[in-house]
Amino acid sequence: MRTRHHKLRWKSSPALDAIRARSHEMRQRLESAPCFMTAGKLARFLGLSKTPVLAWITSGLLRARKRGNRWLVAKAQVLALLAAADAAAPYVTQHPREFYRLRRLRQKVRLPDQDVFTPRGLSGLFTCSVSTICRAIRKRQVVAYCLSPFRWAVKRKSLLESPLFGRLIWRPRQKHAPPGCHLERKDLFTTREVAAKLGVSQQTVRNLMRDGQLERVRVGCRNLRVTRKSLRNYLRAAQQPAG
Repeated sequence: MRTRHHKLRWKSSPALDAIRARSHEMRQRLESAPCFMTAGKLARFLGLSKTPVLAWITSGLLRARKRGNRWLVAKAQVLALLAAADAAAPYVTQHPREFYRLRRLRQKVRLPDQDVFTPRGLSGLFTCSVSTICRAIRKRQVVAYCLSPFRWAVKRKSLLESPLFGRLIWRPRQKHAPPGCHLERKDLFTTREVAAKLGVSQQTVRNLMRDGQLERVRVGCRNLRVTRKSLRNYLRAAQQPAG
């Protein structure tokens, strides 16, 4: 038990801050106090509730004797408590991460077909309060322009480029290669490079190679490459209108 007691350390808390502010007065009052005090009397002596006092006793930070249903704390332990309060660092409130609830969102939001959004409309889309949207505007998380001293408007482009809201917005995947897709000057392309140019997955590229729509060349034992000529022909065929 003695070894366990020496390993325990007092942590900063609002209760220790309150004791530190009146430690000099408490030392003077402690001279006329009885040798033992119950947990309730000690809490009233410190100006606290019984909750932190009982927590210190049960954790072993504050030594006490149990007599029946009561805990008795010696005067020497009260002096040790005052010394620990003087040595403890000031308590710092642990604020949660900024925009924590917005960053936890996993479901993508589909933007309606409009170019300008108000903070109230954005709060309904992203299931948050209007004050959260206004705070994001003040923190430069999204660019907005002021309509009047208390009215803001956010453009669709600003939402898509926002580091906070941009990742929460659903974007349609590109199914076909854009017109005029540029090909680098090399003869062979990897499946990842072809998938990026066509806007499809690597498995789709492998299926196209298996069906003969893309010419494949084996490099080594397991690596497959797509020839430049077959990729150019496939892009031209994809750009031509159907029928």
